[in-house]
Amino acid sequence: MAVATSPHQGIVTLDLEGVLIPEIWIAVAESTGIPELRRTTRDEPNYDLLMKSRTLQNSPLWMARLIFLMRCVNAHK
Repeated sequence: MAVATSPHQGIVTLDLEGVLIPEIWIAVAESTGIPELRRTTRDEPNYDLLMKSRTLQNSPLWMARLIFLMRCVNAHK
């Protein structure tokens, strides 16, 4: 068995959304009736393109409404 002779620092990361907690965007899509918001990195692996598609430029939904909906969804989980 190996024993460390000097201190070792490690970092562990984990994608919470979709792994430990439900995807928030799916709930937002259901709440708003905007099916395009259901897309995740499984559908669009390019994260930059995915986030640009979520800017809601072509949607009647404003950012304040989106934040409100996310808070409501989180409060009910």
